[in-house]
Amino acid sequence: MIKGCSFISPQGFGHEMSWQQKGGGKGGAKGGGWTPRAPVEEEEDLVWNAVSEALAPIASLETEWDTPKLEKRIKQYFRNASKNLEFHAKPWNLLIEEYTDTVFASIFQALHDRSWLNQVDFLMVFDAAIKELFPKHVLAHVPAPSFERCVLQAHDRAFEEQRFAPMLWEVLFTKLPDKSTKNRVYNAVEAARKEAAISGTSNGGNPVEEFTSAWLGFSIQKLRAECGAMLESVLPPHVAAEIFHGLIQ
Repeated sequence: MIKGCSFISPQGFGHEMSWQQKGGGKGGAKGGGWTPRAPVEEEEDLVWNAVSEALAPIASLETEWDTPKLEKRIKQYFRNASKNLEFHAKPWNLLIEEYTDTVFASIFQALHDRSWLNQVDFLMVFDAAIKELFPKHVLAHVPAPSFERCVLQAHDRAFEEQRFAPMLWEVLFTKLPDKSTKNRVYNAVEAARKEAAISGTSNGGNPVEEFTSAWLGFSIQKLRAECGAMLESVLPPHVAAEIFHGLIQ
């Protein structure tokens, strides 16, 4: 039994249920087609309220900024991330992926040292912000279920990539002295984690255990493809065990 799994966010499982209970987010369509965008003043309130609600559970844990400043900064990250998107050149789903990457990169760059960061669920902020900041024509013909599924998957993927990368590098730094080996293992393990996340869980068992099993399997496959017969000399079994033990505890 896996007691901990540091590479899976606390929001990772059960998001779809919470979204359905909230009706697809503030101002979201509850089924079939797309709801018209609200007036600008109302949209501003929707995003601001979404940020306030997301941060409310951790407000007492923030010691450097007061609540108004924290809310303002977070809203700026969401707003600024849309400025360089190529709305006329890319499909809507790729724009959402790129947008979530940029938002989380800004959040983690500024707030990576905050102990509460892993406790915040920004899903509904993305829901409100994308509806406000993306031009109307981009999402005009996107069915609500497709939109919600895309935002959910993009949110969880981007969050995990930002959270996991420094964690993986820190573990490798302590276990592997050679820089070239660090890079090889980092690339293989990170690519395997993404592949395991995309593959999902389908056996009806514990989703964390299924994810971990897939992640380990894909990692070994990629390292073997990269190193061939030299795998055990590049990454001895006992070192590999220590690395993965450090990542899943």
